[in-house]
Amino acid sequence: MSEPIKKPIQTSPESYKPDAPILTDMLEKLSSEKVIDTFVVEGVEFTIIEKPKTFYAGAYGVEQDKNWDPSATSKWWWSPLDIGLSDEQKDSLKAVRDIIDVNCRIDLYIDYTTKERPCAALTGYETTSREQPEGVHVIEAEPSLYIRVNHTHELFALTKKLIGKYVHQYHLLDVHELIKHIFCEGGECVYEFNGCAQNGNEDMQVTYGNEELRYAAVPVKIKGGCEKVPVKLNIDYPFSAKSPFKSGIDFTKTLADIYAAQEPPKEFEKMKFGGQDWLVLDKQDGKALILSEIITCDRQYHKTDMDITWSKCDLRVFLNNGFYNSFDEQDKARIIKTRVTTPVQPWHGTDGGEDTDDYVFILSVQEVVKYFGDSGDLDSRFGWWASMEGMWLGNGFGQILVDQYNNSRMAKKENGNAAGYMTRTPGRLNKFVTGVTDDGRIGMTGVGVAGWNGVRPAMWINL
Repeated sequence: MSEPIKKPIQTSPESYKPDAPILTDMLEKLSSEKVIDTFVVEGVEFTIIEKPKTFYAGAYGVEQDKNWDPSATSKWWWSPLDIGLSDEQKDSLKAVRDIIDVNCRIDLYIDYTTKERPCAALTGYETTSREQPEGVHVIEAEPSLYIRVNHTHELFALTKKLIGKYVHQYHLLDVHELIKHIFCEGGECVYEFNGCAQNGNEDMQVTYGNEELRYAAVPVKIKGGCEKVPVKLNIDYPFSAKSPFKSGIDFTKTLADIYAAQEPPKEFEKMKFGGQDWLVLDKQDGKALILSEIITCDRQYHKTDMDITWSKCDLRVFLNNGFYNSFDEQDKARIIKTRVTTPVQPWHGTDGGEDTDDYVFILSVQEVVKYFGDSGDLDSRFGWWASMEGMWLGNGFGQILVDQYNNSRMAKKENGNAAGYMTRTPGRLNKFVTGVTDDGRIGMTGVGVAGWNGVRPAMWINL
């Protein structure tokens, strides 16, 4: 049995050698960095930066598990939103002296991957001074090159295309894999990764930015025998400044504008089936997709608060047994067993789970938007944030989709009161499920799967 991992004792500022992870800076306006090259791959801009020796100061933490895999979790001891930071660590952030830009936070993952030096992280700022108050940890990064990229909608698409992964809204681990794939893999590339190259965990991650901008960066060095220019990449398609994906957020758009521009609720053909009222959403080859006009009941998506998808949830079992069997044999004969696919969550990339064969199901977020009105905001991730103080437009990766089709998405219970209802699409994590609120907004973060929420059954039937 191996010896337990010991937490290193930090008694003085560290100094990294050139072969260790070279940790980087935040924004181009900092005079200490030099832009070597900037170019665009399918609408995604990458910048190669040369950075001199740099000081970073802030809250420091060590992961005791050497086999910890950062790609398997969305949160460790830190977060850019201060989730998980202890009061002591928050105080150390406030105590940092000589901060170059207080609006730009940096989060550094450092892979030591040895018993004496396990994986660690620092959340803090770039500073001009290594002399900091007690409790503030200082990292001294040696001069190096690095490649950085902004967190944009095009980046989501390119990451999915090249490495088959969706970028999670709250961390950028897969982006580092994308950068290394493009710049550091294959004989054509002139760069190689400049991290620890030790076993176990992700070699390094750097994220930084402010409320509107988020960047990821990877340290690199020139391969032996290669010239700095021209840049050669391990890709077989040309650079392009064009992108089919929407980008940019209209910060002049206000909630008042949205509510003033509300479309009238969409009119659907209605029909009676099984003694209930249904909306006819679609017709194809003598078949119809119907959706309950009202919220039929309140149910739990799943009885246990856990990671779950539609294919395994208790609500699916109820709808395809208890609810399905509430119809008489004549009506049941008209209900078509349908192949149901639940796509990934379009903002967070959360897995939708396996395909299923269902008589009865609930709509996905994509289907709600398709049938009740598509403003384009789902694809462009035009999102709003909310707090007790109200709602505001952030950087597009918000919590709530609000558009001119709110009224069309609204639903009522049998008593006539407006109420919210669930979709089968997961939320930010698989222990959440997205839903439509009583006023027609779509909550993209989601609600707990064990909570009681409205259900609007849907099914395909023979006409």
